[in-house]
Amino acid sequence: MPSSPRFRPVYLVAPTLDDEPPRVEACESLSNAHAMAGNIASSVGGPERKPLLALQQVIMLNELSVNRLLDKLRLPS
Repeated sequence: MPSSPRFRPVYLVAPTLDDEPPRVEACESLSNAHAMAGNIASSVGGPERKPLLALQQVIMLNELSVNRLLDKLRLPS
């Protein structure tokens, strides 16, 4: 039986990276996802619209959480 292939991550956040860049990236990604979900929800009608609006709200709440973390990171000690 051949040995299993070595794990090679496609995406890797460097362990030496500061905390702020991944949080900024997460915030920007969530902001884009929020906008996309809103655009899709506005183009859909009927019963399909409500789940998209709920998804948009979940994304927005997570975006607010990440923004709060960024604000705390930027506050002077």
